[in-house]
Amino acid sequence: MDTNRDGNFDDKDDPYSPFYPGDEYVDWVGTSIYHYGTNWPWIDNVVPQADSFESKLNYGNFYSTYAVTRNKPVAIAETGATYHVRMLSSGATIDQGPGALAIKQAWWRQSITSKSLLDKYPKVKLFCLFEFAKNEELTFRDFRIAHDNSILNAFREDFKGVANRYYFGNGTGRIFTPSIVTGSNGALHSDFIAFIMLALVYILIQ
Repeated sequence: MDTNRDGNFDDKDDPYSPFYPGDEYVDWVGTSIYHYGTNWPWIDNVVPQADSFESKLNYGNFYSTYAVTRNKPVAIAETGATYHVRMLSSGATIDQGPGALAIKQAWWRQSITSKSLLDKYPKVKLFCLFEFAKNEELTFRDFRIAHDNSILNAFREDFKGVANRYYFGNGTGRIFTPSIVTGSNGALHSDFIAFIMLALVYILIQ
């Protein structure tokens, strides 16, 4: 991984190039970007730093090298902000800190619903949300936004500002524009929720 062979693995290295087969074999490039916390061992519920998503997108010069220089569309293959629920070893409940909504909202506001990020990184064409709760490493982690109405409604409100920049894709590849996403009672349609859980596809319209 020390691609510049200076004896250190740091931001000057390109950790992706050893695995890149060549432009003729690649249609899309992708990376997974998560918020787990601030420091290892990732057991504290904390709001992500304001530039966390963008800094991870640029790690190892990923965006400039593979999106800009090589002119490849970028898929955010998996993304989510974790809320630590309990310790796996003892079952003890983890301090909720600022709470699941604050953590997850801070994450999507600097990624999926961020106009400034979409403008600055136009080669980002797809977001796949990691809509799961699971045992992972030391804690039971909840990455979901669609399971809790307070979180889902907050996401829906924030998403309104960028909705016209997205198409939605489901597991079969059908594409549709989200012109109507609520029912008569104001609740989100179940098919819309399902599509959120699978993918948000950003189409550059400029």
